[in-house]
Amino acid sequence: MGHILLAAPPIERFHLHEQVSRRLLRRGHRVTLLCTDPVTQRCYDVHGMPARLLAQARRPDPADLPTQELAARDLRLTGQGRPDFRRLLRRYRARLEHAAPSLVRHFETELPDLVVTFQGRSGLHRLIDAAAQRFGCPTTHLGDGLLPGTMQHDPRGIDGDSSIATRPAAYYRTGATDRGLCEASLAAVLGEFDSPPTARRFVHPPDFLDGIACLASARSPAAARWALSRLRAWRSESERPVVKPEPNLFGLPSNPFVAVLLQGPRDPRVLLDTQHGGPHALELCRSVRRATQAIDPTLGVVAITSPDLDPGVIEAIRADGVRVRPAQAAPAAIATAAAVVTVNHPLAMIGLLADTPVLHLGSALYDLPGITRRTALERLRADLETALHAAPHAGLRLRFASRVLTEDHVWCDAEAPDPNGLRGIVHHLEDQLQRAGGQPETAPYRPGPGWPLVRGA
Repeated sequence: MGHILLAAPPIERFHLHEQVSRRLLRRGHRVTLLCTDPVTQRCYDVHGMPARLLAQARRPDPADLPTQELAARDLRLTGQGRPDFRRLLRRYRARLEHAAPSLVRHFETELPDLVVTFQGRSGLHRLIDAAAQRFGCPTTHLGDGLLPGTMQHDPRGIDGDSSIATRPAAYYRTGATDRGLCEASLAAVLGEFDSPPTARRFVHPPDFLDGIACLASARSPAAARWALSRLRAWRSESERPVVKPEPNLFGLPSNPFVAVLLQGPRDPRVLLDTQHGGPHALELCRSVRRATQAIDPTLGVVAITSPDLDPGVIEAIRADGVRVRPAQAAPAAIATAAAVVTVNHPLAMIGLLADTPVLHLGSALYDLPGITRRTALERLRADLETALHAAPHAGLRLRFASRVLTEDHVWCDAEAPDPNGLRGIVHHLEDQLQRAGGQPETAPYRPGPGWPLVRGA
């Protein structure tokens, strides 16, 4: 049996980590949760989970880890253009240098067989990955997938850090095609199908002593503010049920239109996987509007908003003559649009399944010639006109989707995991343990949505 380290588990995904840990323990594995702040550590520890705290060392020490480069990553995640970026860079580097000695000491004294992170693209997550590589420990990174109800996994990272993003198109030219899986995936997304989730464990809210103990451990006002935010997240996790927004399929034009998938200004994909943080949402919509008017004045534009977009920006987009629809309308809009334009929104994957041309401005897992088209604002009109008249390479798209959705994704909703999806995560982790050095047979798991691929479930 293997020792699995769940590194930097967020409180917001308590249910997922609790369910995965429980299944790993039942199969005889040893599980440790390495928490990066006292509140998260106390939250998991209160619920009987083996949580350890990655304490901040008294003296900063880079420990031969790339703290300067990773601090620059943290700075990018805050957004660019701040006048005090040098001071912030020193602050972020100091945080990493204070965490590095404790991290190295943890790997020296208790080397795990596998390190797992979830949705981790910060400098601290990459520091954990670098420390694991230094000690020869295999890693796997989990994150939100390209389709609703899926999770991506990769040994190098997620999204722009993933090895999937570096594969050439030739990698998929000889792969197998699972047309049934692709059709079932599109049907499940458009049908808003969700597999029945597992029962959620009752989460005990933080009491007065929890709050006092966590706040007392804060060494600075910034640490105290962070502890308060984590305590609020803990309480929120104990109170809120999982409620998914209702599908919104109305309001799409009957005439041909181009869909623009907007992303929030703090989206890590936009901040890390584009040059200079990508274009502003308003600028992107205006550019698409000008391009469509030059190509065909009757061609409409529909902007699919993001929940974290400023309402003022949405009103400005609407004032420019662009029809605005909520995020719930994204699957239907992508499947029925003449083309899709985005920076690097993950749901553009639906366009590949629905034979919709996809144009994107940033790095993405689907950034492959013949599958999608990489563009820029200055050449958007020419690329959009070409995409509207050129048929996509359907065979290559099917091979890409079959490979990525079967072997690089797990069909599990991180917010409301179902039994088969949890078995898929355990299957993947045990597969990594087997590759690292002989482990027992992996857990049974069937890739694909719960419906309509019900055969063999």
